[in-house]
Amino acid sequence: QCSTMCNPCVTCKAFAGEFKAHDDRLSIFGASTANSKWPFVFGTSPWFSESSNFLAVCRTVLAAILVVHLILNLVVHFEGGFWFIYLTHLTQLIATAYLVFAAVTSWMGLSQLRKEKEDPPQETRLPWYVSTTWVL
Repeated sequence: QCSTMCNPCVTCKAFAGEFKAHDDRLSIFGASTANSKWPFVFGTSPWFSESSNFLAVCRTVLAAILVVHLILNLVVHFEGGFWFIYLTHLTQLIATAYLVFAAVTSWMGLSQLRKEKEDPPQETRLPWYVSTTWVL
């Protein structure tokens, strides 16, 4: 096993293959037939059943905690706008935005999965909130 993992030729080829175009992967900016699977990819977890709300509930609770913490942090430490010069505060802002978008995307994905019929996949673009979650 180590002989294939430690071989630079094999490792570099596998690494380069990750960045090539694949027909079966989601496309963040373009249209793709794989994009029709976004509700499953962003709305479910391999550790819970597909119909479970647990992932969306966890993301919503975490997003609510981070939003409250962000607001309190802004109120207490704003100091005339100097709050924005600290990297930890900017990181907190990005993490909060990600969790809010992840919660929304999870709920939207679950609602799509519940009403979706087994139609053949069509070439489609990702919704804006899915792309934003992916970028964050």
